[in-house]
Amino acid sequence: MRINIRVTAGARKEEVREGDPVIVKVTVQPEKGKANKRVLELLSDHYGKKAALVSGAASRNKVVDII
Repeated sequence: MRINIRVTAGARKEEVREGDPVIVKVTVQPEKGKANKRVLELLSDHYGKKAALVSGAASRNKVVDII
């Protein structure tokens, strides 16, 4: 399944909110890929499957595969 997500890094609390795009908030700052790593971890926990970044590594708007 391929989903579009919009990321907010440096948020007060972490959450995954369903919609189009899926809203993902993480407390980690966007430096050296730390926020991307945390986003993929949250999505994996939320869907119960592995998440892989397809595009948007340096953008707030990303495309992720849920495998």
